[in-house]
Amino acid sequence: AGVESVVGGLAREGSRPPGLVSWHALALWPELAAAYDHVVALDPPVVGWGEALLESLPAAGVSAYAHLAWGEAEREFALRVAEYELDLRAGMASLWRSLRDCGGGAAGEELVLLLRGDGRYPRSPLVAARMMRVMCELDLAVLDGSDGGYACRMLEGVRTDLMRSPAARAYGDRLVRIRRLLGVPAPEQPAQPAAA
Repeated sequence: AGVESVVGGLAREGSRPPGLVSWHALALWPELAAAYDHVVALDPPVVGWGEALLESLPAAGVSAYAHLAWGEAEREFALRVAEYELDLRAGMASLWRSLRDCGGGAAGEELVLLLRGDGRYPRSPLVAARMMRVMCELDLAVLDGSDGGYACRMLEGVRTDLMRSPAARAYGDRLVRIRRLLGVPAPEQPAQPAAA
């Protein structure tokens, strides 16, 4: 079912059609909700203050309502998006192989294409930037920028633990918090070998 069919029943004859906004935009500009009597949250918030944000929104009238309209499918989708954006291991391995296959580096449009990836959906600029940040923090790559664009060059690296990167740890911590908010247990950690 399309979004219109999900929220369309809330609009009465002659009333304003419903508006759509992301949690992120609503947090930045809560006044976006001021023109509406109903705010419908189609997906669960992945921040602890999401429902409090809904409660504090400005409203068009005295009978304003916030509707929590997500179910299991939306919760699962929100988790998959968070994992895609914050669990960078698979994407970084793919990017590393792509850079290696390009002779150890790329620049300009070639770099943009590598950062987007070759999956069904291109990586977002945010995810690509996070991957580059972690690679640079781990001294696996150097990113140089100039007026002509960016160039990335691989450094001689050895297998490393991503958690040595402060950014990777922060992304991992954020994913743990999101899993907790969504009621998903953290995945089991592989057993560490015993010290001799």
